[in-house]
Amino acid sequence: NLYLALVRDAGGKVHVAWQGFRKRKSEILLRTWDGARWSPEVQVSTGPGDHWAPAIAADTSGNVWIGWDGYDAGNFDIYVRRLAQGRLDAVRQITKSPLFEANVSLASDRNGRLWMAWDVGESNWGKDWTSQRFKPGGGNGLYRTRAVRVACLDGARLTQPADIMQAIPPGQRDYFQMVRLQPDAAGRVWAMGRMLASYRKRVQNNWGTNGLWEVVGTALEGDRWLPAVKLASTAGRNDVGLATAVDRAGDLWLAWSRDGRTFRRVLPEKTRVSCARLKLTGQAGPAKLTPFQEAAAAAGAVHPNE
Repeated sequence: NLYLALVRDAGGKVHVAWQGFRKRKSEILLRTWDGARWSPEVQVSTGPGDHWAPAIAADTSGNVWIGWDGYDAGNFDIYVRRLAQGRLDAVRQITKSPLFEANVSLASDRNGRLWMAWDVGESNWGKDWTSQRFKPGGGNGLYRTRAVRVACLDGARLTQPADIMQAIPPGQRDYFQMVRLQPDAAGRVWAMGRMLASYRKRVQNNWGTNGLWEVVGTALEGDRWLPAVKLASTAGRNDVGLATAVDRAGDLWLAWSRDGRTFRRVLPEKTRVSCARLKLTGQAGPAKLTPFQEAAAAAGAVHPNE
């Protein structure tokens, strides 16, 4: 049982989603605390594949949304499911392409819309690929091409804002990932993620040696994302998560862990959790949204017996 995600709904109940192995298969599970007792364990994910890394969010109507990535189609896709009045709706599959789409983040804005962000990689991501002479064997390397997608679900309508990758410096666009979404009181949607901000050597667009993964942030302002800004003292591994919240004053709070690494060494004795507050002013313009579209992609079989 791992990758726990927690949210409090509009009525005060606490919901915990997590990834657990049941009958030798990875599933997304849920329990609810009503103030006196925990509900029985409920399986949220469905389908034949394994399911990974849940996210959870509560909207203004009292509903709870659970998201995850699943391997039902032989590649990672994004799924969400709504808990409404104590009952689970049908699973909704957000992505259907053969691309790698995983590590989803969920957030609900003041209008009750569900925002989602996730990592995107090439078809056959991580399969039969070697860095020796940089010749793929039918698969694609972990960081050969990477991006982040953002979408918005309003009722049954799935839309998308402007491309968030345009906010990232061109030299770092293959290394921006694990975005955490956070709407603020003014109507902006913030996106905070990890980026390989510096490195000693870049290896064939697939990795950077002695790298510093740091937190960068941007916000959606109508029809564009603001240029990403790097936060100080956030260097750490590429898989370190980030927590966000907005307080009653409308300020944005961020919390992260860092390990004090430099280009030459890692200093574990300096591992610590840090936080920062971003004071926000002004009102944001309405987000410009268009119908969600997936890029055309194909994937050949790498292992027939996968």
